[in-house]
Amino acid sequence: MPWLSRAHRKAVRKGITIRSSLLRNFSILIVLVLIAFTAVLLILEFSELSVLSRRLVTEAVHEMKSELQTIFQPVVKNINISAHWGRSKHYNSFQSKEILEMFMPILNEYDYIVRIKSCDSMGNGFSLARAPDDKDEWISTRTYNDEDVPKKLITKWDDDLALSDSKWEFVRQDLRQENWYLSVIDKEPYRMGWNKPFFLENTKDLVITASIKVESGMGESYVLAFDIFLKDLQEIMEKTVLSENGVVFISTFDDHLIGLSGNVLKRLAMSNFDLALQSIHDFNLPQVKDLLLEWNSKEWHRLNKVVYFSSGGDRWVGTIVKFPEEGAPILKIGMLAPMSDVMKYDMTRGVSIFVIFICALIFAFILTKKMSNRFITPVQQILEQSIK
Repeated sequence: MPWLSRAHRKAVRKGITIRSSLLRNFSILIVLVLIAFTAVLLILEFSELSVLSRRLVTEAVHEMKSELQTIFQPVVKNINISAHWGRSKHYNSFQSKEILEMFMPILNEYDYIVRIKSCDSMGNGFSLARAPDDKDEWISTRTYNDEDVPKKLITKWDDDLALSDSKWEFVRQDLRQENWYLSVIDKEPYRMGWNKPFFLENTKDLVITASIKVESGMGESYVLAFDIFLKDLQEIMEKTVLSENGVVFISTFDDHLIGLSGNVLKRLAMSNFDLALQSIHDFNLPQVKDLLLEWNSKEWHRLNKVVYFSSGGDRWVGTIVKFPEEGAPILKIGMLAPMSDVMKYDMTRGVSIFVIFICALIFAFILTKKMSNRFITPVQQILEQSIK
């Protein structure tokens, strides 16, 4: 046929069809798009790694602070209300039954407030707590330190405020030498303070004390204090996991442990009740020690910053924040995770996007092939008949 070029006839003889040419060119386009998409995806994933790691730590810190606030905020509220009650009349001037009527509702509503106590400048004071061996009984103690022989009256009451037993004992230790008294007695009135955690007498129960200095209308100063069980906090920590190899810890400001996250406890084969108040430096937790070293040696600890540091040949992200944020802090909350854990999450998301994109390309290729069969085949047949 004269209108067909010689090159065109040659191409047809070699079996090069319009369909195969289109599919070949589209395949090359797919490969180029795939390479470009993969490059862009990798760049975006690595650039977002920093954002994701910071978000992982800061969100975990926020959640833990919320858990702590749930425990500590009712204590702050009720001790301040109680302190203002005591402005008009010194608590030591109340009868024991009157003190029970005032404080029993608080102890009933918040079972982790284990004891309420008070001491004045003369060493006189009171305390109220549930009986450890019978939750239907209450024990009140009145301490009289201004007599020739200091002594205290220990009284048992039932839930109906009926007296069931009482006895006198000699005072073994001046209440004015207790940390909860000394920590606030020289401060301004109504400024609350927290004391270092300790074990309750004859038990393994971990307790922290909130204290506040009160000035009565008679011009006298005394200290009111609430003892708080930390058992709930320890149990929360055991259920907490930041990442597969991450670490969450709460400690005192001198690095004695209150609790560790569940995955770390499993690795150590311990519970938070076993390690309570032990130094964090006594455990095989090199990443925590490196974070503490970083925190103690740099200015960033003043700003609660998220930092990146190296430990054990890996790169880690972490932070330590103070609690409570108001006043003098007593606890440290630590969060740290290896960047490899963050990358696993990030790469999982990236692989998902990549797979979806590949499926979309395959679908486009199949659709193109079907379209070529539908529209190009008739043209190809006309062309072949023309050549013949």
